[in-house]
Amino acid sequence: AALEGWGVQTVTSLAYPYGEWNLTTDEIVRESGYRSARTALAADSGYNASNGNPFLLKTFTVEDLDVSFAQVKSYIDHAVATMTWAILVFHQIDNSGSQYSTSPARLQQIVDYIAGIQAQVVTTRQGVSMMGN
Repeated sequence: AALEGWGVQTVTSLAYPYGEWNLTTDEIVRESGYRSARTALAADSGYNASNGNPFLLKTFTVEDLDVSFAQVKSYIDHAVATMTWAILVFHQIDNSGSQYSTSPARLQQIVDYIAGIQAQVVTTRQGVSMMGN
């Protein structure tokens, strides 16, 4: 409601706080009217397929300290090759070098790579609408 009050279009997707979820939270999110939800736990990382669970969308967290450009490139290349969907999560874009930081230069490198290979980029709403659920 707060996001929509600030002018954000209808919110249809949830990010589980700290990526934590269980069957109870999954049920609550579904009953609350959301169309999807994503995790952020390393154990839940991976690709999303058309037959996947829209309430357990898998992600890859991108942070300069832990994830190289080569790793991000491999996530993108694999998604393109297997016709799956890779959600890249960036917590903060800045030059602080903190744990959750991705530098503007790294983000630009990733954007340039995606544009260079002409990979399709979609919003969460668009990706979920392509799922068969």
